[in-house]
Amino acid sequence: QSYGSYGLLSWLPTYFDEALGVPLADLPAFTVLPYFIQGAVGVGSGLWADKLLREKAVPKLQIRKAFQAVGMVGPAVCLLAAAYLGSQGVDGHVPEGNIFWAAASVDIGLALSALTLAGVSVSHLDVAPKHAGLVFATGNTCATIAGLIAVPFSGLILERTHQNWSIVFGVIALVFISGAVVWCAWVGDKPVEADDVVFVVDDGWMN
Repeated sequence: QSYGSYGLLSWLPTYFDEALGVPLADLPAFTVLPYFIQGAVGVGSGLWADKLLREKAVPKLQIRKAFQAVGMVGPAVCLLAAAYLGSQGVDGHVPEGNIFWAAASVDIGLALSALTLAGVSVSHLDVAPKHAGLVFATGNTCATIAGLIAVPFSGLILERTHQNWSIVFGVIALVFISGAVVWCAWVGDKPVEADDVVFVVDDGWMN
């Protein structure tokens, strides 16, 4: 997921400027608003997941898989839609209607990605409650590495394909969908055996 998040965070202004032709003065409205919407959805996703778990008695594993799947497949579909709309210009000019719907697609995609806060972002508390901090930190580090790869790789794609944003968004969508499939196939909701391992510090050494 971070591959797409970091990639969009870095390249979104360029996409609106070069692909859609949005004036520089209007960029803040297009590039900042999506993250405010994403924050609101993130808060709401936690409240919604808690309500499903406590009041509706929906199994925890189903909640995790559903929020994660929608939070990754949804943005993938939205990015593909934005790529298509942005490629429909004539002589470098994209119709205003396409610009609006492309921006709306990006906004909706980023908003949906916040649903993963009720999925992968809390699953470490399910599978490793005793070492949740360590698991979260390890996963976050790996995710950041993926994000660091996304930025230059997306730039390389744009350079080699003469600014073809459809390929950039297509790669991100592929990463999102494949990630959702793998995560939903492997995720659990019970503590793993390794969580019972106890680390004892003795004379400066960890056993």
